[in-house]
Amino acid sequence: MRKIAVFLILTMVFGSLAGCLGGEDDDSSVVGDWYMASEMVVELKEDGTWTTDNDNGTWSVDGDMLSITSDDSDEEISPIQFTIDDGWLWMLIENDEKMCVGYSPDSMTQEEWDEKMDTITFPSLCDDAQTAGQS
Repeated sequence: MRKIAVFLILTMVFGSLAGCLGGEDDDSSVVGDWYMASEMVVELKEDGTWTTDNDNGTWSVDGDMLSITSDDSDEEISPIQFTIDDGWLWMLIENDEKMCVGYSPDSMTQEEWDEKMDTITFPSLCDDAQTAGQS
């Protein structure tokens, strides 16, 4: 049950807002706005803070692990393995099953998102995992 709660927190945190990298030159940075279709899921700020429509907190990276804390929750959130691939942020959420979730640096229509999910080459991080957002 705890794993499901953590997954739901991460989904709310990283699933409601996300967008473009704000013109950054480094396509490997997690800093920026990250989207699922036209909905910005999260903004990861350069100062190590993040924000969504309904929560905020801090974040840090150690190698390929992303750690987040929420200002609105005392529950510990386990670090998440991630990669930046072709400008997209991919996170591997491991609960009872592995779920790989992709976030675009750009807003797009639902139709464009669905088409992208049907044609995108998923990073090796997503091997042997279900992929969220794929139609």
